[in-house]
Amino acid sequence: MTQEAELAWQIVQEVCRQANPQPNPPGMEYILYEEYEKELLQACQAAVAAGVPASRLLEEVQRVYDQVDEPMYDGLAKLLMASADLDHDVGGQTLLHRLFKQPYPPRLGRSLHASAAGAQPRTAGTSEVDSEEEADEIGLPELLAKRPTPNLRDAEGNTVLHVLILHTIQAEYFPDVSTAGAMHLMPGESMENWDQRAKYVEGAFKMLVAAGWSITQPGINQMTPCHLLDMSRKLAAELVNSRNMKDMLGDFGSMGSGWGAAMEAVVAPVKVGRQAILQAFDNLLAFSRELPS
Repeated sequence: MTQEAELAWQIVQEVCRQANPQPNPPGMEYILYEEYEKELLQACQAAVAAGVPASRLLEEVQRVYDQVDEPMYDGLAKLLMASADLDHDVGGQTLLHRLFKQPYPPRLGRSLHASAAGAQPRTAGTSEVDSEEEADEIGLPELLAKRPTPNLRDAEGNTVLHVLILHTIQAEYFPDVSTAGAMHLMPGESMENWDQRAKYVEGAFKMLVAAGWSITQPGINQMTPCHLLDMSRKLAAELVNSRNMKDMLGDFGSMGSGWGAAMEAVVAPVKVGRQAILQAFDNLLAFSRELPS
């Protein structure tokens, strides 16, 4: 790197070392201050302009966000992803692997933002929607347009397609509403986000396959994406047939008039979401069977 780029890189490293996540609220999840995120964005903008490789910056900055288990601030993610090499290896996985292992994976596209991805874009220090940033957002279509190499494996042997399926059925995407947060749900809203995961996995799976990812590529324990689809479909069926919700309904119903009906109003959207994820895996299995062998 040039002397200017080396200096800009050192400044980014120093800003990253100064990250001081604060609990919000006390004793719960950690956040980054808005002022810090702006400072980090400015340092990265200067580094990109000086010629520091975006992949190197993204690897360094991602460590900061790993501390707080939050998706990267959209303005920063857009800056770095626009020129990053998605095949770049970061600790035994490509950058694309890392993106698909986040709680909020790459969005399917602007038109599908709310209905399929479910999560709202973060602005610095807040979760409010910023329509201007959303319009410029780099989602999965833009990432795939950079033509990342399909079927690269992470340290466990999984491709991005494996990661997508596993993180979906393990409920790693779009975290569920906490028990405390359930008190603030609107009528018809679910404590579980299976409906969002269902829309996402079906859309992202088809986009990755269209971009060259193989459904027969062996991964961890020699399992292919097809194997994982079949396994996930069985787990989704178990969710749908789970006795837990029926037992809860019975318990609340025995507490007196009104409790059973109130609980049914909470459980009904959960049932719909679980049916949605089962249907999504059924659809993907049917889709996979129609692909050329």
